[in-house]
Amino acid sequence: VTSRHSFDIPIIVEDQTPVTNDERVRVEFLPGTTRPDVEDVDDRSGVYSWKRVLKPNAPQEIGFGFRVTWPKGISR
Repeated sequence: VTSRHSFDIPIIVEDQTPVTNDERVRVEFLPGTTRPDVEDVDDRSGVYSWKRVLKPNAPQEIGFGFRVTWPKGISR
């Protein structure tokens, strides 16, 4: 994320992962994921947010990736 303005801009980036109620199904962050500032935003399971202040022309990167795994033999 990059701001082309000449002043600081506060931002909030939100994204989500799948949520499961089946303990056999796992959802995990991938390496390189930037730790979120808030988890389960507004009590919404699997919703994450990152709060940043963008400085003029100073790019910031938020890494986000996840993996879903389940045992062989159960359907998606």
